[in-house]
Order: sequence, then C-alpha cells, then structure tokens
Amino acid sequence: MRPLKWVAAVWPALVLGAAISQQAADLESLLASAQQAQAREDFDTAAGLYRKAVNVQPGVAELRANLGLMDYQTGNHEEAIASFQQAIRLNPRLFVPQLFLGLEDVRLRRFQEAIVCLKRAALIKPGELQTLTALGKAYAALGQTREAIASYSQAAHSDSGNAESWFHLGVAYLEQVEADARSILGRHKDSGYFHSIVADSYLGQRDFDRAEEAYKTAIGFQPLPAGVPASYGFLLLDRHDLQGAERELNTELSLHPGSLLARLGIARLRLEQGATAEAGKQI
Repeated sequence: MRPLKWVAAVWPALVLGAAISQQAADLESLLASAQQAQAREDFDTAAGLYRKAVNVQPGVAELRANLGLMDYQTGNHEEAIASFQQAIRLNPRLFVPQLFLGLEDVRLRRFQEAIVCLKRAALIKPGELQTLTALGKAYAALGQTREAIASYSQAAHSDSGNAESWFHLGVAYLEQVEADARSILGRHKDSGYFHSIVADSYLGQRDFDRAEEAYKTAIGFQPLPAGVPASYGFLLLDRHDLQGAERELNTELSLHPGSLLARLGIARLRLEQGATAEAGKQI
C-alpha cells in the first residue's frame, strides 16, 4: 500500500458555524478520530469516520475529498470516484479531488477524461510532480507523444532527482523519434528532406559513397532543403574534391547568404588551398 501524500484541509470554522452545538461537537470528535486513524495508516477506520462526518456536513467539499482519499487507499475505487466527483461539484478549485479523479481515470484507461482533470489540477498547483507524471502517461497512452514529452519534461525539471520522470521522458523521446520516422517513410519518402536525412545518417557511419549518392539525390529535389549543399560540400572536402566542395558551398550561400555552416566550409576550403589569411577572414 502506497503512503498517503495528499490530505484536503478541513477548517473547523468552516464546518462548525452552520451546525447546532451538538452536531459541532460530534463533527469535531469525528474529525479528530479520523485524523488519528490516518496518522497510523488505518485507512478503513478513517474512511468510516469521514463517511459519518459527510453525513453530518454533506456540503463540505474537503470532507468528501478526504473520504475519497481513504477509499482510494483501501482500494474502494468506485466509492472514491463518487466522492471526488461530489467534491469537485462542491468546489472545482480543490486540488486533491481533481488530481485523484485524474489518477482513477488513468487507472481505468479513460485517458481523455483523465487529461481534463489533471490539467485542472496542474492549473491549481503548477509544477506538482505527481500531476505532471500522470498527465504525461495519459498523453502517451493516446499517442500524443509531443504533449507527453512536455509534461514529463516539466516533471523532470520540477524534481531533477526523480529517476522515474527522466525515464518516462527518455521513452517518450524515443517514441516520438519512431513516430517521426514512420511519418517520413510513409508520407515523405520521395522528398529532398528524406534523402538528406539518409545522407546525414550514412555520413555519421562514415559510409562516404552512400552518403554522396544520397546527397546527390537530395539536391535533385525542389525545393532544395536548407543545409544540404553545405553538408555535401563538407563531404567533398573530406574526399579532397576541392572544386566540387567549392561549388556546393557557393550554392548554399547563393540560396542562404547567412548560412554559417557554408561560411565555415569556405574557411576550411581556403585552409585546404593554403590561403590561410582568407580562411582567417572567413572565420
């Protein structure tokens, strides 16, 4: 059984003012006993006491939230959900029922409903780790990996020592890479962008022949992806084809005059040609 982290505060003045003196005394005694039972993690007893307190003061959202928490801890999920829903109807700005109703929805794989509650919880208490992690799980389950990455990233940075958040963030990034790869292969295979990525991949593997062929193919597409001629120019520099490298680097500069990659390539080209002073100017 996981330890109870959240408890919705109940202020005696809130619940006592509208009750007759005997009810007030009974309620105060019930709350004191419930809190003692919580402290010793006797959640069944605490749930029974909060249930009696709700019967005395049914209009207090915090009482229903705490009853929901006790039922959540003991595995009485249907009762917990009902209590959280009632608490939200009474006070939509209460954090605890929004969070735990969202957690229940995640457990039941009702991910769209979970996202609604968890986003409300995140607005009430920004940066709370448990909320952001659950929100990331709901987004990930729906295949909304970019949203999942955003939630896991916030969670990881809100508590940089939490290994679970970093793990989920890493998995979400991998899933996004796979989704992007499927999209490129399925929808953009015949494009300069696809062939430029293939060329970059071959270049990283130092398979220069295949990289050169892929760059040549990418350059044949219009519009020409930015950076492709410059990258091809660097490959030609590595292969000591200085004339071809200069051609590609100048092509990049004619299309994108502000390209720093192309200017750096020109500097390297001048060094290869022995024009050290001109290289220095380019740098």
